[in-house]
Amino acid sequence: MKKILLDTNAYSAFMAGNTQVLEYLVEAEEIYLSTVVIGELFAGFYGGRNYDKNYKCIIRDC
Repeated sequence: MKKILLDTNAYSAFMAGNTQVLEYLVEAEEIYLSTVVIGELFAGFYGGRNYDKNYKCIIRDC
């Protein structure tokens, strides 16, 4: 079973369309985010223009 712990840089690269990160994610059976990464994402969302939209996506309602 292939597991991946995704860091903030890899998440950002994925969101920017990086195909190499996408290839790793597609191959993984499980993808994990640390609490530090989740905190960094929430901090970025909170300071951004699309906070409400991003927050809804984080709780799987996009």
